[in-house]
Amino acid sequence: MANHTIDLSAECERRLAIIVAEYNARNQSSLTLDAWLQLHVREMAIGRDLAAAVAALTEQSQRQAEADLNAAAAAEKARLLELVS
Repeated sequence: MANHTIDLSAECERRLAIIVAEYNARNQSSLTLDAWLQLHVREMAIGRDLAAAVAALTEQSQRQAEADLNAAAAAEKARLLELVS
């Protein structure tokens, strides 16, 4: 695993500390600034793959929902036609 070092000004670190604290509160976590930076860099690394997977899952879900709706509509049509037969 490669190691990389970044230099942050005191003001940048102060601002990031606020963001990390908000993130920790929202996610009930206790990440340090270093851990938060590592997490977000890794999330950026997988961003494209994750977006593609979510798009595929969304499309699959929409197709299934449409199929379920069509099946339910056909069943209701059959039921209603039976009422007037």
